[in-house]
Amino acid sequence: AERVFSVNELPIANAGPDDEICNGGEFKLTGTATGGIGPFTYQWTSIPVSSIPGSNTASPTVKPNQTTVYKLTVRDQATNCIATDEVEIKVIPAPIIQFDIPNQEICSGETTKVVNLSTIPSGETITWTSVSNGVVGVTPTGTVQIPAQTLINTTGKPIDVVYTALIANATQGNCTVVPAKYTIRVNPAPVYINENRSICSDQSFDFKPATNVTGSTFTWTVLSPTGISGASNSTLPGASIKQQLKNTTNAPLDVVYTITPFLGACSGSPFELNVTVQPAPSLIFSETDQTLCTGTSSKAVLFSSDVAGATFSWTVNPKGITGLVATGSGNQLPAQTLLNSTNQPITLEYQVSVSTSTGGTCSGIPKIYRITVNPSLTLTDEVSNFNGFG
Repeated sequence: AERVFSVNELPIANAGPDDEICNGGEFKLTGTATGGIGPFTYQWTSIPVSSIPGSNTASPTVKPNQTTVYKLTVRDQATNCIATDEVEIKVIPAPIIQFDIPNQEICSGETTKVVNLSTIPSGETITWTSVSNGVVGVTPTGTVQIPAQTLINTTGKPIDVVYTALIANATQGNCTVVPAKYTIRVNPAPVYINENRSICSDQSFDFKPATNVTGSTFTWTVLSPTGISGASNSTLPGASIKQQLKNTTNAPLDVVYTITPFLGACSGSPFELNVTVQPAPSLIFSETDQTLCTGTSSKAVLFSSDVAGATFSWTVNPKGITGLVATGSGNQLPAQTLLNSTNQPITLEYQVSVSTSTGGTCSGIPKIYRITVNPSLTLTDEVSNFNGFG
């Protein structure tokens, strides 16, 4: 018996000619299929294995970082016959610029380390330029070395000085050399001026400089005179100076803080904060508490204090008494004719406040002055029925 065999034409795969690219470049593969019947499917793989976006298309775009062989497999969908082809993409490395130490970070006013530049392969000609971004003391251009520089940042924020290095005449291929960048960050040294504050005795304060730079911290030493309590040094950096000062004298006293500012690891020049602590004025009455009969006049009561310039005010609840001055200010409680229309003694309690306006309003401890107003006596006539006989 005869048997008839059909021999299908094999497809022919063509992955394209070998080529070369510069390191970092892209390459578009161009696969084609001829012969056979078709239509065809395409599948790309690589050695060494790497990413191939669109690997099931005829012309994917690849970006190898080393010389790579790409294999194209073509399948004839009508006959299931397969053909393959390969293409080599050679990756040419461009010369590389190297710096011998990592990027630097310094404080304003400090000196940088020397940075040496070299190339792989060696022997290329290097030039560099710098962008200071406002930093003072930056060397503008150079070749194989970035010299030591004393850099000053006069702002309140960190600034990066950027050095861009190029290979002037690359001898390896026609690949464009990627510029290399080196950065020196210059942190500002915080600068503050002396300031003054005035507070009342036993009052807390929380000080930050008027031009405070975000992130600043402070340590301090303090010089306080006799009569001040609550002042202390701090060697632990804090975001502000917080203390509660008490003046036990009758005159203003100055407390001087010498403050060292920091911004990160950068310290600035010390500055001073002068805190004037006002005294808390005392309150003295010229008369002891009084007791009156209704309708009589009280004595005037003079107010005084051990602090010069103290002022006084008072309030009282009348409690039914008439003839009184319920509120007032000045250095005396005036004489008053007080009437008690009840049949019980009534004690008036004058709450007297004292304050001083020197360096701001500071109050002393209020005191109570008392005036007791007795009612009038009422006599009732009665006739007794006692006749003297038992």
